[in-house]
Amino acid sequence: MIDAAITTLSLTGSAGGLVGEIGTGTTVNLDRVRSRLSNDGHTGKSENNIWIYGVNAGGLVGKNSGSLSFEYSYGATVVGKGNQSAAPIAKTGAPINTMSMSVGGLVGTNNGTVNINKSFADNYLAGKQTGGFIGKSSGEVNIESSYAAGFAYGFDTEENIALENITSSKNCMAGMVVGNVNRLGNSYTILAPIDGKKATNYRRYVLSTALNVNSASNVYYLISTMKLDDAAQGGEEAPQTTSIDGHTGTSSILSLSISELKTALGGNFTLNFSDTEAYRLMGQSITAYPYPRLADPDGQESFMAHRNDWKEEFTDGTLVYYEKYSVTFAELNQWMADHPGYTETELEAYLNSSVSYGFSGGSISALTNDRVVRGDGYGIVYLKKSFDDVNSLANIPSQITVTLKDGDTQVAGENVLIKTSNAKFYPVDVVEASSEAPAITSYRIFPLSENIVNRQEVSANYYQHITVKPLETGAGTESYYYGNFHMAESVVPVLSDTATMPVFTNGSIISVRTPRQLFRLTTDYAIYQAKTGTAIFKYIP
Repeated sequence: MIDAAITTLSLTGSAGGLVGEIGTGTTVNLDRVRSRLSNDGHTGKSENNIWIYGVNAGGLVGKNSGSLSFEYSYGATVVGKGNQSAAPIAKTGAPINTMSMSVGGLVGTNNGTVNINKSFADNYLAGKQTGGFIGKSSGEVNIESSYAAGFAYGFDTEENIALENITSSKNCMAGMVVGNVNRLGNSYTILAPIDGKKATNYRRYVLSTALNVNSASNVYYLISTMKLDDAAQGGEEAPQTTSIDGHTGTSSILSLSISELKTALGGNFTLNFSDTEAYRLMGQSITAYPYPRLADPDGQESFMAHRNDWKEEFTDGTLVYYEKYSVTFAELNQWMADHPGYTETELEAYLNSSVSYGFSGGSISALTNDRVVRGDGYGIVYLKKSFDDVNSLANIPSQITVTLKDGDTQVAGENVLIKTSNAKFYPVDVVEASSEAPAITSYRIFPLSENIVNRQEVSANYYQHITVKPLETGAGTESYYYGNFHMAESVVPVLSDTATMPVFTNGSIISVRTPRQLFRLTTDYAIYQAKTGTAIFKYIP
């Protein structure tokens, strides 16, 4: 087994998390090899400042001209960027000649033979040609029982791109390979494009899986083949469907439930995703990897645990953690300086003069650390616009039933009013500051009661099983979680009522953000320590 913990690797030629370049006539078999960010290597980092960079850059191998095979291996890092640039190429609009040319989750460029079996790649990719597994390939590629995830940027200054020419020098993102694949089976890709600042005459193809696939079966993709183009109005990107979508034997991953997908992919996959390590490099509120992951090799538990980040859509009716805020700390300090000798009543009145909310969950991270926290809890979140649209409103339940089980025993439950005149909710406006024209999305949080969020009893297992069920049939689906309402951001979505309880791995972080949570931790620490092993309780004041 080879385990490479990556920080920064920058080369002028080919760069890989393990090997820079494999020459002609060389045979390399990589079994149980992984390139990932160290447990604390991504703390406080973003997709902007952790990179493997080279003209050909790959999560494990920069360039292959020989015979290369992967089994039980993965790359989970950030690959490719503008040379000496402080930000991703897609966000800076830097010249095309300063960026990585071919960037792949496992291999940057392939001119030989690559066989990928029971392996995965989840990376942030930035380059002229980006592929979930291989950035550019002119050789033979075979893929079996593997998956690609993550995000990809890309640029080109060419005015017109012929689809048949994209393997030579043109810009393209592919879910798996920018090039041809000989055999592709029992695999999927959820690699998603990231839109950024465009260069002049920006054009980019997005291929669902690969340019051509000779033989495919049981293959699933997230993004259909399209061309991202400059629209006439405002320079916004408009998808334009091309003549090819998927290939025979491939179909949209959205056509199946997660359990159906696992069954279709075969016995090399599992739905045990409780040991996920999400990097959250773009500030996502993601916890457990929701798609099938690869089963571990014999005797190596959690070796193939999913690492890095993935695209996850917000869904109405999601259980989330929220916080109630007052003024900023700077404002509070100024007020106290301006009011020497203030009374407790005056301070309370001042803190109550400003109220706002933030939440974390459902792929949204909208918490802040610069305001005074006046309360916290858990609740059910909906988009505000779902209440404004007649068609969406019809799919919102009048109330939702939330039940908690400790083991097999139900210990608490309540009905949360949603679509009634007396329903209680907290408004939250989330600003997407990363876009060129910041947009505001409004949400409504329907809080669970104090009785259920701050129960005195402590779970014997740390986690309790939580069921969220709409009252009316057809108004959303029943969903399941494991959670601990005494801590922050401590709910993990699972697929079924019988899903396995999440386990804590070495270095797992349990967030403590408010006085209520700190009190529960100090009161019940002996119980929590016994159930969480080597997990770390991290206090964020």
